[in-house]
Amino acid sequence: MISLDNEIQQITNVYKKGHFGLGDYLRGCLFLSQICIQQKKQFIMNYSEHPISEFLHCIDNTYIPEYTIITYPNKFSFLNKKKKKNICLITNLFPSKPIHKNVFMNVLKQLQPKDQLIQSIQNYLLEMKLEKNNFIVIHLRLGDNILISKDKISYFAFFKIITILKKILNPKQKYLILSDNHFIKFIIHKYFPFTSFKNTNITHLGLSPNIESNSVLDTLTEFFIMKHCTHIISFSTYTHRTSFGEMASLLFYKPFTYYSLLKKQMSIQI
Repeated sequence: MISLDNEIQQITNVYKKGHFGLGDYLRGCLFLSQICIQQKKQFIMNYSEHPISEFLHCIDNTYIPEYTIITYPNKFSFLNKKKKKNICLITNLFPSKPIHKNVFMNVLKQLQPKDQLIQSIQNYLLEMKLEKNNFIVIHLRLGDNILISKDKISYFAFFKIITILKKILNPKQKYLILSDNHFIKFIIHKYFPFTSFKNTNITHLGLSPNIESNSVLDTLTEFFIMKHCTHIISFSTYTHRTSFGEMASLLFYKPFTYYSLLKKQMSIQI
């Protein structure tokens, strides 16, 4: 267990553009929430300078100068040398498992939608004719090289997705496709007409060069839509899986089945 100096009273995880996506930020928040509960410290989320603050209630709107933020710490023992009451970090480290429900609640209470986001979620459900707790999410994370650099989807990834879905989908079930790529959503729907998808404004909340308000709203809407599904089926080209889908499954207590799109990676279910 990480042991922190008694002089430290509060640890803040800061979210700013140019670092990582929403899922990675929330993963780091779970990590710090876990430490703070164990060490009896206060954990705070500060995303006041990130565009998501337009649609989420940020309980800490304090301006934090860049030079005071510790970025991507790998070892936390050095924090004891800082001799500060309040520590500000940027981290996406993984929490240890099992994770106590208080850790999740500590994050969720600082991630509450504002009215515009609440309305957007309701409109999304109505438009897609989705009943709460009566649909399954298929979430595909094809990678930043495709989203940002506009690389093509590999044939291996494409055929693996289709092959797996042929085995596991039930035509009598309602499915919603979420992805960082519009083309794959369209293709899956062509193969499986009983699935549905929405053409949203796709962005990466950390790395996309121009993050517009409507794309932030759409991204947050789809994250919170997963709160109302019964199961998340996830595909990813990354070794660390997909934080966007996995953090939704953890925070909203949804079963999560993961399939790797790496050639030598086994698929797992948690």
